This record gives sequence, C-alpha cells and structure tokens, in this order.
Amino acid sequence: MHWADLDPSRGREQVRTIARERLVGEAGWVDRETMEEVSLWLRDFLSLP
Repeated sequence: MHWADLDPSRGREQVRTIARERLVGEAGWVDRETMEEVSLWLRDFLSLP
C-alpha cells in the first residue's frame, strides 16, 4: 500500500480532532500484561535492547 492511498481527501480515512480539555487528566488504566506487550512491540519497532 502506498502512503497516498491513506490520503484523507480520498475519503478512506476520516480526520478527527479533539478538544484540548480531553487530553488532560486521567484517561484510564492499562494492566501489566498489556503494558508489557506494548513495551515489547515498541522495543522491537524502535530496535531497542
């Protein structure tokens, strides 16, 4: 897939905006297992040890 295929102007992806107020405060929680999976994925993606 080419990056141009994801161009929002083509109608395949909806651009969303959110209010600044929604970006502050407590958003929720993540359990240890999920956080470890995210950490593993990020380390692999960024080629970290």
